[in-house]
Amino acid sequence: DRGLVMLSFADDADDGRHQLSERFPACRLERIDDARIAGLFTASGNTPLHLIGTDFQRRVWRALLRVPAGTTSDYADIAARVGSQARAVGGALAANRIAVLVPCHRVVPRAGGAGAYHWGRERKQALLAAEGATP
Repeated sequence: DRGLVMLSFADDADDGRHQLSERFPACRLERIDDARIAGLFTASGNTPLHLIGTDFQRRVWRALLRVPAGTTSDYADIAARVGSQARAVGGALAANRIAVLVPCHRVVPRAGGAGAYHWGRERKQALLAAEGATP
């Protein structure tokens, strides 16, 4: 009722259920149609999000929502936006469980390259390429 709490990449249905049960042990799964899921990506930013994390994590995630598609930012820049350190921002990014819509894939190391990603470096590079961004 409050918004989307998790959007994840999974290798298969069992992996998806495992990820959900780890994050939300008391959750109850309901099947919804694929069109509703696809709508999450075509809603032009209108998908309600319920960010579950510490106050600091939510500040970092909100800063990510301001990084436009097709661009990247680095850890230090995000840290400056939220008044923190790059390493702490990295920890908040690692805790993000709303893939793509909270675009942690757009944060790259200042030294270059794509950097780490919870769902794998190849997937991060593919997301950046699909948006036309170059790390």
